[in-house]
Amino acid sequence: MANPESKFVITAEDRATATLKRVSTEFGGLGRAALSAASTLTAFGGALSLGALVAQVKSVADLQDRFGKLAQQTGIGVQSLTELDYAAKLSDVSTEDLSTGVTRLTSKMGDVAQGSKEAAAVFDSLGVKVKNNDGTLRSSEEVLKDIAQRFSEFADGSTKTAYAVELFGRSGAKLIPLLNSGRDGLAEMADEARALGVVFDEKAAKSAERFNDNLTRLGQAAQGLKIELLQGLIPPLYEITQRFIEARAAGIDFIDSLDIAANIKGFGTLDEKIADVQLKAVEKQVNASSAFWSEASEIRDFDGAKAIWPKGGALAKESAEKLYNTNQELLGITLKTNEALGNLIKGSFEATNETVTKQVNAVKKAASGK
Repeated sequence: MANPESKFVITAEDRATATLKRVSTEFGGLGRAALSAASTLTAFGGALSLGALVAQVKSVADLQDRFGKLAQQTGIGVQSLTELDYAAKLSDVSTEDLSTGVTRLTSKMGDVAQGSKEAAAVFDSLGVKVKNNDGTLRSSEEVLKDIAQRFSEFADGSTKTAYAVELFGRSGAKLIPLLNSGRDGLAEMADEARALGVVFDEKAAKSAERFNDNLTRLGQAAQGLKIELLQGLIPPLYEITQRFIEARAAGIDFIDSLDIAANIKGFGTLDEKIADVQLKAVEKQVNASSAFWSEASEIRDFDGAKAIWPKGGALAKESAEKLYNTNQELLGITLKTNEALGNLIKGSFEATNETVTKQVNAVKKAASGK
């Protein structure tokens, strides 16, 4: 009889293997597509590194995302807007001037819809209809093409420039070379743009927008992780810097101020601790020396001096030992202070790491559905 536990393990392994194969297939397909794109681009511009390929992908995504947003601003579809942009470049008109002018045209058409007689008079005098027969507004694209046709039919001069500025705002004069192409000229350049592959549609622009949005989210996630890891250090670092500033303001030299700043365990300043150790050592030494010299002052003959001589040697030895021990104690205080600072920072990182680990485990658990 089959072991149920073995059956479960085998099933789990099979599912995991299938999942990994699917992931591998997806990434394999992506890798092949990337290699194909790299090979094609290499044929035009030489060797292309992975970093350069990623940069090119990002530049395309930025371009499509930008036109997606421009389409929303101008009221012209993404595909038509890319066709117009191609024509504009051939007329030495920038994308910025094109989008600014078309946005102003859309606004002017809106004024007509709101009942502005002045705005309506401008279009009427040019012979361009803004509304359909049912009273609804025509598309900005069609109105622009009608304006271009009218511009192609009369000579350049102040009148044409005045119309251009009135309808397209401050970019109007720059748009005249494009508008002079007329409706047929714009159509020819649109065909040429499609043939060259520089035209894309709303779907591509939307995908690029979502891709860029996800890149922004990834950047924010990285920023959040950095905050999570480092925010625990801010309070103790504030305390350290504050202690240093206060020590310096009190006239304490730079090195001693650093020592004081590092003492964050609450037992007073480091100078106070060191002074206390030194004072106690001096006090003991003074007491011992006073007793010795008091006894020495009573000596009246050589035998008495001979008797007290070993005590003097012992006192000198004891003084040297106490000096060594005092220095060792002071060294220990400094080391412990530095160790305390290190442990505080280490503890902050460990606590933060534990928090992040818990969050990661929670995400894994939610993803596994357990």
